[in-house]
Amino acid sequence: MMLVQNRNKIMTDYRTSVLQLIEDCKNEPNMDKKIQMLYHINSILLKPDQLQILTKSSLLTNYYINTVLHKIEAAMR
Repeated sequence: MMLVQNRNKIMTDYRTSVLQLIEDCKNEPNMDKKIQMLYHINSILLKPDQLQILTKSSLLTNYYINTVLHKIEAAMR
């Protein structure tokens, strides 16, 4: 029972951390930093949850980043 409780707490903390990083990324005004934050968020997701993100930064618009963040956020809830 203790193992299940510990696992649930770890998953809750993980979700909370990812959701906070998403909020931080959404509020970041510097586009280069925002792109790096998006890559970081995606890299810490569990392997099956990771998204294929465009690698050409010139194609990464604010709209695209917010769409990806929304998808991650929806998966976390």
